[in-house]
Amino acid sequence: MVAIYGQEGVNHCALLTANHQPVSQPGHCSLDDFQQWHKATQIPVHEFHVVDEAAWFPAGWVDQANDWMSPLGDGPWSRQLIDDGMELIHRTAIAPDTSMPLMASNANRWLKAKQGNAVQVYRHGNYLEVAVIEDGKITMHNHNHASSGHDVAYLIMLAYDQCNLAQESMPMRWEGDPDMATWTVLEQFVHQVQRDGSDAWQAYKVMLNQA
Repeated sequence: MVAIYGQEGVNHCALLTANHQPVSQPGHCSLDDFQQWHKATQIPVHEFHVVDEAAWFPAGWVDQANDWMSPLGDGPWSRQLIDDGMELIHRTAIAPDTSMPLMASNANRWLKAKQGNAVQVYRHGNYLEVAVIEDGKITMHNHNHASSGHDVAYLIMLAYDQCNLAQESMPMRWEGDPDMATWTVLEQFVHQVQRDGSDAWQAYKVMLNQA
């Protein structure tokens, strides 16, 4: 079972650990209902959560998180170190201590994959992550809520613009929910839109690659 906690509750999907194949349709419920179900069944769950605010820093740079993050409001702030030595300072209103920030998990997984330079996209419902990977490092990584295909395409193209990336040679790799409206817009500008394997379950399946 993969669970993704967010402000509106818990999105979840049952998958076979051996081959990541789904055994149910994705579902949604309240946090209380999910925790009661989990307590009753004791089924292993790979838990992730959407952050409310977050920023990346080199590990060890931030002593007092509240001082560094004060422009975004008061804490409490949490920390998540990933394998390349970067640390995500983040907070969220709804997430068990046992869950991992989705941003940190995705960043770790993308870097481990070593698939080369790309604009990496993760789409799950209205949740969107866009990261720029160059020379084995993440040089930009944002999360947003975007409901329309044009909004998603705009945020992806903004990454190309802000990071001075060549649309002719820098591929975009898409993970998660299929979105033909966004792909149609992007393919007018980005020469390599890679979306293999995108289906209703992919946003959950990829999380098992490192869970």
